[in-house]
Amino acid sequence: MTADETTTPEPAQPPTPGELLATWQAWARRDTYTAALGRATAAGRGEDARVLRDALAQVPDVDPLAALAANRELTRLLTGQRWHAVRAARADGGTWGQVAAALGTTPDHARAELLADIEHAETYAPGHTDTTAYRAVLDDPTDETRSRS
Repeated sequence: MTADETTTPEPAQPPTPGELLATWQAWARRDTYTAALGRATAAGRGEDARVLRDALAQVPDVDPLAALAANRELTRLLTGQRWHAVRAARADGGTWGQVAAALGTTPDHARAELLADIEHAETYAPGHTDTTAYRAVLDDPTDETRSRS
């Protein structure tokens, strides 16, 4: 390479959902083991403390801010894909009550979130996703008599 030539570094690939989850889980495991080690040590449970120290040695040290960032990104990715599962559940015969129970919300809120996701896709990514099937499952928001076959 001559002095006039430069190389452009490859853009860094974002972490995969699996990597994000692994980061979060490593931090959570380390946090749990550390707390348990403190309790075992304070209670004079030497063998428990030894086992916990050994376990801690096997867990990567993850900065809590990195864990929070991984949690935020994983949550964003999963939430961003939720509307596809809602459509599939409704198309498979799930009622809004069943969908809401799975999401820990109300039927009205579950339906409103799907509608908002549909409108977002139609506004910001027109042509990327055919929203016809998504709109088809909106139908009657009070369809609690509809049963899964």
